[in-house]
Order: sequence, then C-alpha cells, then structure tokens
Amino acid sequence: LQGLLDMWPHTPAMVLSRRLDVLSHNALAAALYSDFAQVDNVARMTFLDPAARRFFRTWDTATEAVVAQLRLSLSFVDASEDVCRLVVELSEASTRFRELWARHDVRGKTHATKTLHHTSVGELAFDVHAFDVKAGPPGHQLVVYHAAPTSPTGEKLQLLASLQATASNPS
Repeated sequence: LQGLLDMWPHTPAMVLSRRLDVLSHNALAAALYSDFAQVDNVARMTFLDPAARRFFRTWDTATEAVVAQLRLSLSFVDASEDVCRLVVELSEASTRFRELWARHDVRGKTHATKTLHHTSVGELAFDVHAFDVKAGPPGHQLVVYHAAPTSPTGEKLQLLASLQATASNPS
C-alpha cells in the first residue's frame, strides 16, 4: 500500500485502521497534517491536538464523524479492545468526546466533502473518499483527498508539496 500511496504525489492519501490509527501516508498527506504535533490517530488528533479546531473548518462535524466511526469499529471483534482503550483515553481528556459518545451515533466513512485550513497555504476544499482495503489485515481503509489540479485547492496543494520538499531538503 505504501508504494501505491507514493505513486500519488499530488493527492494526499493515507491508510487507517479500524480505530483510526494512521498506519501509512504519503508525503503530501504528511504535509497536509503538518500542523499537528503527531500524525498517529485521527481521533486523538481531532479531540486532543489544539491544531484540530483551526484545521477542521467544521470541527463539530469532524468530531461527530470520528465518534460515529469509532462506535462502528466496536462491532468488530478484532478491534473492540483497542477501540475501548482509545474511548477511555478520549473520554478522560475531552468533554466533547464524552457528549458525542453518549449519543450512540454509528456510521462508517465512505465519502465526504471537507474544508481544511493549513497554516502555510490557507483553505483547502476536498472530496474525501474512503475505500476498504481487501488485501492484508481486516479493517484497513484507504483514504484519499481529491481536488482537481486546476482548482484553487489543487494549486495550493502544489505549493504545499513544494514547501514540504524545501523543508525536507534544505540547500
């Protein structure tokens, strides 16, 4: 999967586990999420990292989707223990998480439109698609952030990729 992700230099993409651990990502996804202290778990990033409220332009909607996805993940035996540990961690640290968890919403991730804000390039609007990965361990999802290359977001992604390359290879 990493080879596939790396073949998309103009499209941020990542692979997530059932509990929303970031298992793998390409360079542009790393650049997209560079405002976060760690790119390790989407739920932890969304609720515990201060960058999330600025990054997710509709933070409330992002938090609802994360909690509903975690609730769905509880239905899979292979993930339930790990998800329970994460739920305890987030419940102890976030009032918003506790409120949403009590609603019992359950929903998976397939397609969404997201507007994000990166400190270096500003607003980015994406169609986000999630695909179940059939090869390998169960429950992995490939998440792809799509923007037309000639759109304002596509142009900002090119700038972001350039900034990331410059930061990675200073002269």
